Amino acid sequence: MSSTRKPGYDTLVFFWFAVILWVLGIVSIYANTYFLMNGAITTDAWGLTVLAMAATGFFLLAGIFSIVVAHKIIAMLIYLVHSKP
Repeated sequence: MSSTRKPGYDTLVFFWFAVILWVLGIVSIYANTYFLMNGAITTDAWGLTVLAMAATGFFLLAGIFSIVVAHKIIAMLIYLVHSKP
């Protein structure tokens, strides 16, 4: 069974997921600051807002995808170095 996708396609997809999640985290932090300054959003018992918790989740997911991408890149490089000519 052959695949029509190029090798490393999933790595590229994971990379762009990480970039998009990182940008969403930055946007959430800015929106959080804006809404806190205007008094449009309140904090909970821990001093967090919904946007701050969402931004933390975005950054954590971006970190996970970045680790996966780094692992796949290292695995591909090891495969290329140790493959038979």
